[in-house]
Amino acid sequence: MRRWFIVILMLLPLFIIRPVQAQSSTEINSLEVDLWPEYDHPDVLVIYHLTLAPQTTLPARLSLRIPKGVAKPSNLAMKDVDGSLYNIEAYTITPAGAWQTINFSSPSLEVQLEYYDPSINRSTAERSYVYTWPGDYAVNDLTFQVQQPIDSTNMQIRPDMGNGRVSSDGLTYYNNVVGQIMAGSQFTVQINYIKTNDKLSFTPSTVGPIDPITQQSAGRTSFMDVLPWILGVLGIFLIGGGLFWYWQAGRSSPMPERRRQNRFTAVNARFQTWSRPSETSAATTPAGQAKQIYCHQCGKAAMNGDIFCRSCGTRLRRE
Repeated sequence: MRRWFIVILMLLPLFIIRPVQAQSSTEINSLEVDLWPEYDHPDVLVIYHLTLAPQTTLPARLSLRIPKGVAKPSNLAMKDVDGSLYNIEAYTITPAGAWQTINFSSPSLEVQLEYYDPSINRSTAERSYVYTWPGDYAVNDLTFQVQQPIDSTNMQIRPDMGNGRVSSDGLTYYNNVVGQIMAGSQFTVQINYIKTNDKLSFTPSTVGPIDPITQQSAGRTSFMDVLPWILGVLGIFLIGGGLFWYWQAGRSSPMPERRRQNRFTAVNARFQTWSRPSETSAATTPAGQAKQIYCHQCGKAAMNGDIFCRSCGTRLRRE
């Protein structure tokens, strides 16, 4: 029994030290810290562009300390293989003395963390801010970028970051390459400048109507403006429809009566040669005068010797 007790005492330190070794084994390959005072908010926008070491096992469990005065991170995201950033919604914040720790898990080696630090001193025109990297992890390549606020002068940064360069957005940026830093080692950047107004370097634009929309608004068309065009188009359709109906009616009209009369007249002319002398003599009156014959169908008078009516073509009846 005593022997087992001694073995347990020897193994107990291994179980205690194991979590600490797992935490310290996480390594950051590169970390760029952007410090943008009074950019789109009166506070300082702090951005971490963090890339873990290639040998890191994913998903990686990370714990990063931020100042206690920060309410919550404004953005926490990971960069996927397609190069796009996707929000990490699941995280917890725990107090840690003068700091607070953000605990989260990342399925990617690249992480971006953003928060606004309210510890900047803006009580006078001489503004000042101090940033501290708490040394949560070992970093192989640590760099800083400081953005000079708009309308600010006498920009001073410690450690010195040179004269700065003007970017395409019109703002001046200062860069400093720190290089490798061990876990637990802190690094501080102090910024001082003079600014006599509270204008932000970037103001998000909002989309909305300038003036209320009325009947007199530019580009607005009323019904009375388009009414003449509607009536004009309707009139064109009515005229076109009338002309089409008239053309169709002309094509389907019956044959004129005159043409029918001419046709029956031609038929009657052919039958005139069939008249008999006996019938001609029978149609005469005793006094030697010809008796007038009328068509029983149309009432037209027939000539002596006609067999068919010259008007309608009906065979004539003789007494």
